[in-house]
Amino acid sequence: MGMKISIKKADGGTQVVNRKASQVPDFFKNTVEIREAREVPDPPKTPQDAVRTNAERMAANISTQRDVFKSKGVAMNAQALIEADFLIRRSILDILLDPRHEIDKECGYPADITPLMYHMLYERDGLAKRIVDILPDESWAADPDVFENEGGETSFEIAWEALVKRLNIWHMLHRADRLSGVARFGILLLGLGDGEDYSSPADGINERGEKVGDAENSLLFLRAFDETLVRVNLRESDVSNPRFGRPTLYTLIFKDLDITELAGSGIATIGDVTKRVHWTRLIHLADNREMSEVYGVPRMKPMFNRIMDVRKVLSGSGEMFWKGAFPGISFELNPGVGDVELDMDTIKEEMERYQNGLQRYLALTGMTAKSLAPTVADPKEHLIAQLDQICIALGCPKRIFTGSEEGKLASSQDAKSWAKRCAHRQQKYITPMVIRPFIDRLVALGVLPEPKQYDVFWPDLLVVTDQEKANAALIKTQALQAYVTGGVDQIMSIEDFLEEVMGMSTDKIQEMERGAKIDAGEKFESSELDHIEGATAPATTSFSATSEVEAASGEQIEVP
Repeated sequence: MGMKISIKKADGGTQVVNRKASQVPDFFKNTVEIREAREVPDPPKTPQDAVRTNAERMAANISTQRDVFKSKGVAMNAQALIEADFLIRRSILDILLDPRHEIDKECGYPADITPLMYHMLYERDGLAKRIVDILPDESWAADPDVFENEGGETSFEIAWEALVKRLNIWHMLHRADRLSGVARFGILLLGLGDGEDYSSPADGINERGEKVGDAENSLLFLRAFDETLVRVNLRESDVSNPRFGRPTLYTLIFKDLDITELAGSGIATIGDVTKRVHWTRLIHLADNREMSEVYGVPRMKPMFNRIMDVRKVLSGSGEMFWKGAFPGISFELNPGVGDVELDMDTIKEEMERYQNGLQRYLALTGMTAKSLAPTVADPKEHLIAQLDQICIALGCPKRIFTGSEEGKLASSQDAKSWAKRCAHRQQKYITPMVIRPFIDRLVALGVLPEPKQYDVFWPDLLVVTDQEKANAALIKTQALQAYVTGGVDQIMSIEDFLEEVMGMSTDKIQEMERGAKIDAGEKFESSELDHIEGATAPATTSFSATSEVEAASGEQIEVP
């Protein structure tokens, strides 16, 4: 370590010098006064040392600043502390991961990903859109049913069904679910017909989020926003409030409003495009929540680098094939021509006519034109490797993610696993954190009548096709046939076989046994009847014949 020494010279000036802690310059002896001395680090020897030094210095500065603010009774800006701490952690992480390379910088990965970057990728890149939309689209593949736990149709169910049809509720919730995953969160604006300013609290809900009074409102419209059009202005600061840390006031940007029209149109000022909205007038949605109840992890974030790599592969392959379509031509002087000066203008004219016109020859003197063979690589394997990583991070079978692979639909095992994943999301996220908050808010605002209790029912996503039913029936029939013909009943009873192997319940087995006994009894009775009828048939025939003889002779014959 060295010392930074501020020295006051005899003529009144000062000079700052760096010296070892025990040294003072000889040429200032008896002529200087040491005013202050503080330790300074030695100059970094490598870039990694510089990064480490800067991180340590930033940490010390933040700690000092926090102490100063605390001594003055002022709370330091939380966002500034978070951002500074993130920079420190990122610098240290770069050193720990690979002190020789800065991988993100060398590969062109952005250090900070803004909501606008997510939004632009979502709108322009098909892969990014698929990553964001696949879970919501599959989870909302079938609309749920909402019903009150009472017999018959209730006033709540009638009002809810009317609202669903009028405002297309399921579509709007699905859309809000998609947009909330573009960046960190999204909101669903409730267009109430109370006539109040959007920045004021709506009637029917107190500051703790509880229903109060008997408010009556109408819902005019719904509108979904992603984070790029929303700003959080205020948060709940009361630690005794259940909504502590949650936003209380937002700013919404109505981007599709045209601010270039004349002032007389009513939408010519910024105030008409931007509105402040109280939290009671919207539903806050955040998917993939980790440590925050306000912000979730954007769906693209874990695979953002892979999206960039896919863009490189696809863009690079397109450029490669575009340039390889015309391989290029080299012009070489013929042997023995000697030292000559090329007429570049004439060569350019010939090439222009050859490339862009109908001329299919090159008129050259003293030189030869040769085609340059392009090197074209197949990007398929590189692309597959990136897609595999994306599917792993997303937890989605590759055949499901791509829709089909090599002309084959997703296997039944992949479909079952994915259906379970979507069903889990329906029960653990959509129902408790999207549908119920939405319905509860409408009930509190007086848009819907208050039910005693209501349930949300989701249809089974894994629908068994007729082909699958037929295959299952065939397999079960073959198993039963093998049991009967194979003599397996010597070691396992039919009841055990049906229960353990075929997976039937005890009630079903008993029902089958009763049905088998009834069928056996009917078959026995039928066989006995056939036997009796067969035994009496000749007598009937003899009687008929005898009767005919009797009728012919006129004599009476007794038939036993």
